[in-house]
Amino acid sequence: MKLLINDGFGLETCDLANKERARGRIMKYNWNNEVLMFQGLVVPKPKEREGIVNVIHVVIGHFSEQRTIAKVKKKCFWHDMIEFVRKIVQEFK
Repeated sequence: MKLLINDGFGLETCDLANKERARGRIMKYNWNNEVLMFQGLVVPKPKEREGIVNVIHVVIGHFSEQRTIAKVKKKCFWHDMIEFVRKIVQEFK
């Protein structure tokens, strides 16, 4: 990631404000034993996300989507996570 930040890879067409915003976001991510992390939360691979939501929803006893979202948010992060969790929980109804 430092290479990305230092070289500005992929940011050639951005104006200065957007480059700085992108650099700020990139700095919130890191790798921990080959697991991508965002501010201490796991960023699961896309193919793993549905399984994670299903397990959490079942373990907490099929409670509301809000409780499932809260449990997932304690451990994981990914873009559009809340909408993704809502969609999966709706499939249980």
